Amino acid sequence: MNKREKKMTSSLQPSGEKVSGKEGSPVDKLSRLQHEVFTLTEELKSQKELVLHKALEAAQQEKRTSKQFLAAAGEQERLELVRHKERCIADLDGRLEALLKDKEELEQRLAMQDCQVNELLQQHVQLMMEKNNAKQEVILKLSEQVAACMADPQRTGCRRRLSTSRLF
Repeated sequence: MNKREKKMTSSLQPSGEKVSGKEGSPVDKLSRLQHEVFTLTEELKSQKELVLHKALEAAQQEKRTSKQFLAAAGEQERLELVRHKERCIADLDGRLEALLKDKEELEQRLAMQDCQVNELLQQHVQLMMEKNNAKQEVILKLSEQVAACMADPQRTGCRRRLSTSRLF
């Protein structure tokens, strides 16, 4: 399977061809689209082959099991084969149940983490809003001071503030 995946990924980009985000002429677009169609066709063939391979494996396993069952000399051997298969099924059911439980726990953890992330985001937004409000208050106070100094430049301390504010 790894060989197929490597073959698929190597066939996705022809050698020497650079992939860029810019589209060129209509001819380039057409060749790019044709290349995409080709690669998707190859991928589809590969997926079909994989599905057929899995189906073949399952059929062969079923055939082996049937042969074992029919080749068993007596009822006792056949019964033991059936019991073995039942144990295998029970084991698989147990594994499935454990995996489903793990999945549920992971989903719960993910939901909790999502809630925590949302809370942190809300706190961050709140802090940013408070910071913004504080900045606006400072700007308003400074604007008021500048306006007061402009209205009465003879006021004490205004000359120094105005001279430093003109530098900026």
